[in-house]
Amino acid sequence: MVITYGTRTLFKREGAWGHAICKNCGHDAPQTLCRQLDQVTLFFIPIVSLEKQRGILCESCGMIVPLDKAEYKRRREARQKAALF
Repeated sequence: MVITYGTRTLFKREGAWGHAICKNCGHDAPQTLCRQLDQVTLFFIPIVSLEKQRGILCESCGMIVPLDKAEYKRRREARQKAALF
């Protein structure tokens, strides 16, 4: 019997945060609020999701500027409130 298992990385995008100059690549690029999740899979079905990092993603180079949990939650709620108007 063959057991297929592994891991994969998934980026959950919470929404656009605006344009800014990236600290890594120097481009004026769109920034996205996101979470990076590592998932353990069994037969290609996700079993466990572990949140590795949360922050603002540069869409140009892929660098994530890390945010702590409280700051991430504050920005996500502010973005959701702005989307309602």
